[in-house]
Amino acid sequence: MKIPENASKISVMESSIGIEVELERMLRCILNQVTPENLKEVVTTIKQKRINTLERHLILVELLYKNAVEKTGSSDIYAQILSQVSSHAESREVKKLINKCQKEFEKDRNTFKATRKREIDEVTNPIRKLELSLQLDNDLKKCSELSKNNIKLIGELYKLHMMTTTIIHRIIQSLLEKRDELSLECLCILLTVTGKLCETQCKLRPEAMQEWDKYFIEMNKIMSDHQISNQLRNLMIDVINLRQNNWVPQEEPTMETSTAT
Repeated sequence: MKIPENASKISVMESSIGIEVELERMLRCILNQVTPENLKEVVTTIKQKRINTLERHLILVELLYKNAVEKTGSSDIYAQILSQVSSHAESREVKKLINKCQKEFEKDRNTFKATRKREIDEVTNPIRKLELSLQLDNDLKKCSELSKNNIKLIGELYKLHMMTTTIIHRIIQSLLEKRDELSLECLCILLTVTGKLCETQCKLRPEAMQEWDKYFIEMNKIMSDHQISNQLRNLMIDVINLRQNNWVPQEEPTMETSTAT
C-alpha cells in the first residue's frame, strides 16, 4: 500500500492539535482554582507548560481574558498572572489581551439594544414577545457586567505598566463623551483603579494635569446637570472624595466603633 506523501505532516498536525487541546484543559483547570494565596504557585505551574507557539499563546490569552471578565472581582489576579508569565510589556500575550480589551470596550451596546428592541416590536405573539424581552434584559445585564469587568481589567493592566497613560486618557475621554449610565459607571471603576498612578504621572506634565483636572470638573457638571440615578451619583461622589483623600480609601467604621458611637 502506498503511503501518502503528506501522511507524516498530518500526523504531526494531529499530534500538535492534541497537545493544544490538552494544554487548554490543563490551563483551564489551573486558572479556575487560582486564589491570591496560591498565585505564585499557579504562575510557576503555567511557566512550566510549553507555551511556545502562537496558538498556545492565544489559548493562554483567551482563558485569562475569559476568567477576568466573567468572574467579577478577579481581574487583578489574572492581570498579575499575565504580567508574571510575560517576559516584558511588549510580549505577544500582552498585545493580544490589550486588543481583546479594546474590542470589548469599543462594542456599541446602544445599537445592539436598539436592534434587538426593533426585532421584538415586530413579534406579534404576546408570549413570544415577553420571552424575547426577558431574554434581552438578561443579555443586557450580562453585557453590562462584561463591560465593567473589562474596564477593571484595563485598569489593572495599567497599574502593572502594561498599558500607557495615554490610552487611559483616551478611554476616560470616550466614557465622558458617551455619558450613558453604563459608561459613567465604567468611568468610576476606571478612575478608582487607576487614579493614584495616573494622577502621579499627570503631575509630571502641567498640560496633562490640566486635562486630568478637567475630567473631575466635567464629573461635577454631570452630577448637577445630567439626569443620572442616585446610585451613579453616589459612585461619582465616592471617586471625587477618593481623589480629595489622595486616592487612599477611607476606612469603614468597625462594628465596635459604630456601636460605641
